[in-house]
Amino acid sequence: MMKFCNGGAAGQAATEVDTIKQYLEDFSADTPKDTNMITQLQWALVVAQEKATVLREDCRRRGHCHTYPYKTNWAVIQAALRAADKLYQ
Repeated sequence: MMKFCNGGAAGQAATEVDTIKQYLEDFSADTPKDTNMITQLQWALVVAQEKATVLREDCRRRGHCHTYPYKTNWAVIQAALRAADKLYQ
């Protein structure tokens, strides 16, 4: 279950999508390219876009309720962002 309002969670998910896109752009411009990190970020982007869509639609349908019983494992998003942060610094 999401702990906070699904509208807020949808906004946070949209921010994750934007952050992943920025990292992908940055890592794609690097020479030599870290293909493992790019692949991990591409997968995380797909999952993050799904998360943002699901939460946005749930908020639209049910309003600002404070739960969403999702079944998708969205942990891959945070793992990719942490790994990218370490390499980016």
